[in-house]
Amino acid sequence: MNLTDLRDELDQRTQDLSADIPSLTAGIAGKVRATKRRRAGGAAGGVVAALLVVGMAVANQPGRPVVPAPAATTPSTSVGADGMPSRVLPDRPGDVVKDGLRLRATVAEDTLAVGVIGDPGERVVRATWTPRTQRVAYVVECWLPPGQDPATAKETWVRASISGQEGYFGGTCRADLPTAGDLSASITPGEPGEGNPQIRLGTDTTLRVELVDRDGRPLTNPGVRLAAGIYELGPQLPIKDDRGQVVGALPEVVEHQGYRYLLGPVVYRSLASGALPRVEAPATGPYLVRFGTVGTGRPGADPGFFQLGGLGEATSLVQEGGLTTAPQPAGAGQALSLQLAEGTLPKDGYGVIAIYVPAH
Repeated sequence: MNLTDLRDELDQRTQDLSADIPSLTAGIAGKVRATKRRRAGGAAGGVVAALLVVGMAVANQPGRPVVPAPAATTPSTSVGADGMPSRVLPDRPGDVVKDGLRLRATVAEDTLAVGVIGDPGERVVRATWTPRTQRVAYVVECWLPPGQDPATAKETWVRASISGQEGYFGGTCRADLPTAGDLSASITPGEPGEGNPQIRLGTDTTLRVELVDRDGRPLTNPGVRLAAGIYELGPQLPIKDDRGQVVGALPEVVEHQGYRYLLGPVVYRSLASGALPRVEAPATGPYLVRFGTVGTGRPGADPGFFQLGGLGEATSLVQEGGLTTAPQPAGAGQALSLQLAEGTLPKDGYGVIAIYVPAH
């Protein structure tokens, strides 16, 4: 996707949320929101390097639906379209599986607290759990039936809310099912590394996912399928500004196409210094590079778009305040650098480059 396409899509989504769906806009403006960003101090900062410290995985929540332990199998291994190792992992105890869809009990170091996959045509699904941490991520999914006409698809939306909290959040339904049927968390509420302070620990809490139209009114569709789930997040490395405030966080373990990768070198630098971070790539692959900016606040009239230099080909652009990941099948030990591709360099926040290496 080029920069023009990316901006067109962002503009369209902004128009959808602000002009056509006042009820959803009101919810997003409420206290339940995905990944609120805190403005960081603008003082110049030096380059900081960090290495992984692996923590303990969060224990499974008792009472979660499980599947029987499968017979001993070996995951099928291949090479994905991006040139990276790829395999489909077998079902394991604690997975929630239904009609070819799956919420895995553990993804990297994130642990499923509860998950529900609805039946076709079911317009509301609920996932209830007893929070043990405020650091969670939500699974909110909606799929259209095959061959859904565009006019109906445009009017079919999904909305989610949390019991005991104001507001709600939502978006359009998808046409394609996920690769290998595995569902993933897409919404991380609250502050980076700190979680959502509105979550009450030890109190039964429900994530409610429902089908609505563009105006937020209840909607039925016999072929639409919904899913809801909550993952408790695993260990993360906090990114702190010069005042010691957390402005971002990086998971210590991630997964890509069925394989685990561990956080290695991390470099971040104050954007106010005018010098963007650089790091040396591994000498061999495969590896993952996560890059972008954190703590930049709300984008201005001419937001910055960033790319990663040194990979030999153009990477995806990421708007200020966000991070993206570039899979790398091979390495050459070359210098990697964060680059401003277009727009204005933010005055606040930090540029970030993080390397993830295979967990052997």
